Amino acid sequence: MGYLDFLDLVLSEELAVRDDRRFRQGLRLSRLPHHKTLDEYDFSFQPDLDPRKVKDLAHLSFVEGKANAALLGPPGVGKTHIAVALAVAACRAGYSIYFTSLDEINRSSPTRRDPSS
Repeated sequence: MGYLDFLDLVLSEELAVRDDRRFRQGLRLSRLPHHKTLDEYDFSFQPDLDPRKVKDLAHLSFVEGKANAALLGPPGVGKTHIAVALAVAACRAGYSIYFTSLDEINRSSPTRRDPSS
C-alpha cells in the first residue's frame, strides 16, 4: 500500500468515526422516546398506509424544501414510530433533531395576558 492510499484510508476512517459520534450525540440530545427505523415498521399492520409514500418521506426532500410532514390518525397506528424513524434518518443525514409532544408545547407556551394588566 502506498502512502497516499494509506492516508486516504486513515482519513476515511477518521471521518466515519466523527460522523458516527455526531450521529450518536444527535440522538442523545434529541429526546426521542426510542430509536427505530422504517425497516422495523410493519407495513402489513397498517394496510391503508402506502409504504412508498412513507419511504419517500425518508429521502427528506420535505426537510430540504423547508416543509412540514403531518402524521394524522387514531392512536396505535404507528405515527410515533414513523416520526421517530424520519427523525433518525434526518439525524443520520446531518440534521439536528428534537422530539417533543403537543402537550409539552402547550405547557411551555406563554399564558394569556390578563387584560387588566
